[in-house]
Amino acid sequence: MNTPYISICIPAYKNPILLERCLQSILEQTFSDFEVIVTDDSPNGEVRSVIDKYAKDKRLQYFKNEFALGSPENWNEGLRCAKGEYVKIMHHDDWLNNPNSLQTFVNVAKDSDADFIVSSCNNVGPSQTKAHHINKRFRKKWANNNSLILYANYLGNPSTTFFKRHIDSKLNFDVKSLWYVDVIFYYEYKIKHPKIAYIDDILVDTSAGLDTQVTNSAISAKVGVGEFIYVVEKYNLFQRNPFLTHISLLEVLKRYGVTDIQHLEQLLGKSFNRKIPFEILRLPIHHQIYNIIKHICLLA
Repeated sequence: MNTPYISICIPAYKNPILLERCLQSILEQTFSDFEVIVTDDSPNGEVRSVIDKYAKDKRLQYFKNEFALGSPENWNEGLRCAKGEYVKIMHHDDWLNNPNSLQTFVNVAKDSDADFIVSSCNNVGPSQTKAHHINKRFRKKWANNNSLILYANYLGNPSTTFFKRHIDSKLNFDVKSLWYVDVIFYYEYKIKHPKIAYIDDILVDTSAGLDTQVTNSAISAKVGVGEFIYVVEKYNLFQRNPFLTHISLLEVLKRYGVTDIQHLEQLLGKSFNRKIPFEILRLPIHHQIYNIIKHICLLA
């Protein structure tokens, strides 16, 4: 079998109806040189029952995990199985916007020779659909300061991305992260492969507001605060972007109601030695004020 141009990796967990919508959008594409890799973390056979409907299509490959890997290790399992020149992650509850979506990604990849390509998308919620376009000011700023993506995800989730599979640099999604896993991957990928291309057309529809999504179900104070501190310490952000990092820390702590060092250390499960102005956090200032200041800094 020839090496496919694209490996489309779908980390699946239950939700067979949404998975089938995703698969239908892929199999209806005008560009056809791809493989589809479904890695199944479900405890039952409902995902397999969907795959069996498409058994005649040899581009579709199904892998049942021996035991549940969880997110994001199930994403990494798809990367390990991929053989294509490019990789397209698709969350099972997202879908391609139109039959020419893959062809558009491919055209931009060939014309630009970019390592990493990201498109605009629709965020589709229960009651409304909102278009998301990558801020053009952020594009320019990110080109000169790679760490900015760690403060705010201006790109979107991995379903909007399309990237070269570099065999010599085996990048994975950070299994220590749930909330920051996307931006950590973008940051680390761009360090090694900095050529980025943006597509203003909407090529992907992403689900928003589902109870089963990690972004809605797993973000407690312990996760939200703990993961921010994890990223700050891992990438030495206090030294690299001191004001932006302090403002972002105040926003995170205020959002989760952390107003003293005892509460913070309880969430972290360890001591935290950096001085924090908790007296400011006790003032009646909404966390969105700090968030606005953060984004002004990011785009200034």
